[in-house]
Amino acid sequence: MNDAVPDQERGISSDVITLHKLEGAKEAKDFYKICKERLLNINRWTELCDTDATQFTLTNKFGIPKAADAQVDDHIRLGIPGPENEGGKGFDWVIIEEIGEEISENQEFCFIRVRPASNPCISSDETMHFFKDAATSTFMVKRDGDHVFAEVHGRNEIPNVEAFAIKDKVRNVLVSLGSMLGLSAIQWKLLTKGIING
Repeated sequence: MNDAVPDQERGISSDVITLHKLEGAKEAKDFYKICKERLLNINRWTELCDTDATQFTLTNKFGIPKAADAQVDDHIRLGIPGPENEGGKGFDWVIIEEIGEEISENQEFCFIRVRPASNPCISSDETMHFFKDAATSTFMVKRDGDHVFAEVHGRNEIPNVEAFAIKDKVRNVLVSLGSMLGLSAIQWKLLTKGIING
């Protein structure tokens, strides 16, 4: 599990965790499977958050929406509150760089790690996200005995001021500052509660 979340080297980090205690290990194992399905079904994340403030759409590597569980090299199209990302055609983009799972008798976990990416719908290498591509977000469900956790871990979050358009530079600074001041923590708390509570 230590390899799921990268080391924190620069910028800021965040950790959001929601837990649920079950009556026993068997019940926790069954509940973990339900939470894992919710984690991998990214198209349901907006519904699980119980707010449409942020829209999550799973796409393939070409930016075409897909109705399936997440896979490595898929993208997530993010529609977030505030000024639109002009270069991202109104969206921020991340790529799924790793999905993993480990299971033992007393513990198990599944994670999705994403990183800011270019817009896969156009031919450009420019990162279309308010954070630089050094940043990662790791979404995880975990069982430890009779406890099940839903977690989001942000690492190396630095504002993306390398955008080509001046408007996007200003927008990225404003959005990333809002995130650093706790707005993203609110969003991730809604998601982790949604994964646990359904």
